[in-house]
Amino acid sequence: MSFVLTRVKKNAYYDSVRLMRVATSLQAKAGVLDAAIIVGTERNKEFLKDTNLLTDDIKSASSNDLCFVVEAQSREIGEQALIMAESMLEGMGSSGIPNGHKLAYSLESALEMLPANLALISIPGMYVKREAMKCLERGLHLLIFSDNVPKADELAVKRRGMDLNLLVMGPDCGTAIINNIALGFANAVRPGPIGLVGASGTGLQEVTCLIDHLGLGISHAIGTGSNDVSQEIGAITMLRGIGMLAGDSRTKVIVIISKPPSPQVARKVIETLQACGKPSVVNFLGEPRREGNHSIHFVDTMEEAALTALKLSGGTASAFLDAPSSWEAVRKAVTRLAPEQKFVRGIFAGGTFTVESGLILSRQLGKIYTNTMAGERLVDPLRSTGHACVDLGDDLFTAGRPHPMLEPAVRNRRIVAEMHDPETAVLLLDVVLGYGVHPDPARELLLALDGGRSADRYVPVVASVCGTDRDPQNRSHQVAVLQGAGVFVFPSNAAATRAAAFIAGRGRV
Repeated sequence: MSFVLTRVKKNAYYDSVRLMRVATSLQAKAGVLDAAIIVGTERNKEFLKDTNLLTDDIKSASSNDLCFVVEAQSREIGEQALIMAESMLEGMGSSGIPNGHKLAYSLESALEMLPANLALISIPGMYVKREAMKCLERGLHLLIFSDNVPKADELAVKRRGMDLNLLVMGPDCGTAIINNIALGFANAVRPGPIGLVGASGTGLQEVTCLIDHLGLGISHAIGTGSNDVSQEIGAITMLRGIGMLAGDSRTKVIVIISKPPSPQVARKVIETLQACGKPSVVNFLGEPRREGNHSIHFVDTMEEAALTALKLSGGTASAFLDAPSSWEAVRKAVTRLAPEQKFVRGIFAGGTFTVESGLILSRQLGKIYTNTMAGERLVDPLRSTGHACVDLGDDLFTAGRPHPMLEPAVRNRRIVAEMHDPETAVLLLDVVLGYGVHPDPARELLLALDGGRSADRYVPVVASVCGTDRDPQNRSHQVAVLQGAGVFVFPSNAAATRAAAFIAGRGRV
């Protein structure tokens, strides 16, 4: 039995980073099963309802109110956690700015302190258009991290950016590399001749890191935001990004990573690539493979995108993607499964990894259940059915909580639950490194695996690690830690997924 306790703080606002820090501290408190601190919007209330955390107090809250939600093993622990949350917020002060740093209170004062030509916007979606237009009028390119921006607002901002010859990345853009400077969730990759445009943050991370591993580098990686390739937006940023890379003397090959665009948008993207004069690689993830030509090469996976770009750039593929030692161990793992262990359970932090794995597994194992576009929809995303791939970065799991690439507590609990399920044949995971994410994800993952292991049942764990040795977490170190604990580590998400399918299929795929 558990207790859900809530408190509403009227007309209160704190920035999301501080709210996430406090929520993470609450989740770590002994006896706390779940915790969230969110604004009382109708959308957030729906999330709480879906996770059985909505109370009458929260129902009556307004979008100006701050809502504290704690699920605990006892009422006393819940009350203590609520008191702790309010105390922590008050103790953080009004700004949270470290000593020696200055705080700008307006765009004008910020530009006086630091002349710049690009602004990163991370504010509630309803305010993005107003602030983005201010930045554009002052000649600033944009990376808009914010999500939940109305499409009409996104269209207006991007059209104004076009008028002013300025690049607008986003809304909902989490990754970019511009002139070798990583923005948002990105990785430390070497400079080189391959330029990318992507409507997927983790897709850009995967391909840029694989290209780095294969010995080449990146000129630019331009994020577009998840809605850019929709019919309403018309790929404004993607088309502009292709044009910028076409005119960049350093870029020899262009790579496109995206979910399937609408037919009209896909046609515009392909026509623009055809006319740009540079060879290109296109991965419309989940779309039936198109027939290419001498200049446009269509691929099915991010791994294939990196390898094709390498070949077009004149590079030679290394043995990096082979991982023969891991395959030898995978074959042995098949012999240790119990008869009732039948299903792949993919628990992901990256949405694009979830989709790609779901598509690969569906081709090899049949029906896949997921909370993405890659298969049958899970009736209850909180509980896996059959072969399942779940994106723990989905809004359902991140409302009032940090993204699992920042704080893995919510994903770790799901990992433990899947390992305790007697039907789980293999656990499939992604480990994402880079700037802005958890400083040691391998260590956190091992804590979850230790909590899920059982003395009477073996559950093999297959993972890919997206990152480079120059990342703050150091990929080689993270891989060594995981392998030392018995995890089968593969260099790409596609390779890890094929290994998981091999295990669940008892070596028949």
